[in-house]
Amino acid sequence: MKLVHPELKQAFLFEEGKVNVWIIEHPSLFYEYVMQLFLQVNGKEGRFVLSENLKEMKLSKVMEVLLEPWSIDFSNRKIRTQLYEEMKTVAYRSENYERTQEVFSNLKRYILDLERDLPYAVDCPDEIDFGQLMKSLNVKLETETSTLLEQLLLYMKICKNLLHIEIFTLINIKCYLTDEELQELYNASFYEKFFLFLVENEERGKVQCENHYIIDSDMCEIVVDDKRTGNV
Repeated sequence: MKLVHPELKQAFLFEEGKVNVWIIEHPSLFYEYVMQLFLQVNGKEGRFVLSENLKEMKLSKVMEVLLEPWSIDFSNRKIRTQLYEEMKTVAYRSENYERTQEVFSNLKRYILDLERDLPYAVDCPDEIDFGQLMKSLNVKLETETSTLLEQLLLYMKICKNLLHIEIFTLINIKCYLTDEELQELYNASFYEKFFLFLVENEERGKVQCENHYIIDSDMCEIVVDDKRTGNV
């Protein structure tokens, strides 16, 4: 996959075994590009273009942006909706269908039993909405973790499996993880087959497997990777 922007000379190539680190030292450019990425991932119009084999891909379908660790939300609407859809698929499989219908039947019967003790009639729908039922029961993923690294990895695995996210954009994540933790995060991304895109507001060292793309304070573009180093 390749990510480009009309204002940038350099394209970001997402390759197996590599992590792209975009260092934007100019404050206003850092804000502008991060904002554009965030808005596009959330369905707004923008100027970043992601493509694979010359076919354009919607950022909102394949990329997630984490502005900081506290923005990780295991119970966001997209995750919950997809979780309930997958649970519904399992519930209606042949081996579970009869039991699912029995649960719904018992629930409706219980509501009608309650009606007998009420001074008015109630209406129970013929068909129970599985997703609404799960929502009312506050069904959610078990996400207990002890470290930020574990939380990140669990969130990324969930987003990849449930939402088919392929690229995780992490803003200033090097402020929170050691080099050893970063390397563990990178190795996990290679194993799980998703890409990492780090956006940093300053140079914070170079870890193995990283390709660095720099916009310095003078707005010059510089590439630093295993194959080439120099201005663009």
